[in-house]
Amino acid sequence: MFKNTDFTKQKQLLMTSVAMMISHLEGKASGTITLNRIAENHSKKKLNIHPSLYQSWIDSLVSAAKECDAKWTPDIERAWQKVLRAGVDYITQSYDKP
Repeated sequence: MFKNTDFTKQKQLLMTSVAMMISHLEGKASGTITLNRIAENHSKKKLNIHPSLYQSWIDSLVSAAKECDAKWTPDIERAWQKVLRAGVDYITQSYDKP
């Protein structure tokens, strides 16, 4: 899936998507608009990122964040899980839409 990926760009997109997941949870339109765009791009009709793949993404991202944060706590982990799960749930609800 990442064969021809520009990982510099992908890293920036990752940071933006997490920030927009937070914004979406805070009720900010900019977050929701961005998640709508991500949902459309990841849908079955475009990149076809199957919803079953997202849990591995969440697990990997949380694991990487944990490795990088010397002040990591169970509360921080719960916050990461909450934000990412809410964002993924929002994105994947559009997977099969025409």
